[in-house]
Amino acid sequence: MPPRPDHRGARTSSQPVAAEARLRLVHVAIAAAVVLLAPLTGRAAQVYGTLFKGGRPLAGASVAVACESGDHAEARTDGHGAYRLFVGHTGRCTMSVADHSGARAAIYSFDEPVRFDFAVVPAGSGFKLRKR
Repeated sequence: MPPRPDHRGARTSSQPVAAEARLRLVHVAIAAAVVLLAPLTGRAAQVYGTLFKGGRPLAGASVAVACESGDHAEARTDGHGAYRLFVGHTGRCTMSVADHSGARAAIYSFDEPVRFDFAVVPAGSGFKLRKR
């Protein structure tokens, strides 16, 4: 038979402490999750905007962002030319548009979402991105 608490509600030294051990384990697991996941959520950067070509939204274009940190993200514009993507870190990046050779621009990602609207315009034998 397990020992009973004394008259003040305190446990005797031989009473099992499994519940306390489980509670400690839960606290440790929560702390570990916070430590491991904090860098992933605190450093992700959202880049979004709209692409235009010839004054009209550029639908179905493949957009890529490559950052100096080594992060890379890709997205496709919707029917309104809008894109949204996430890179793992903040800092200097290069945005490019596939199927439009040379269409690239330097951008910066920040902790807060940042918008970049560009027009894809002819440039020599290729294209370039011009901020709108």
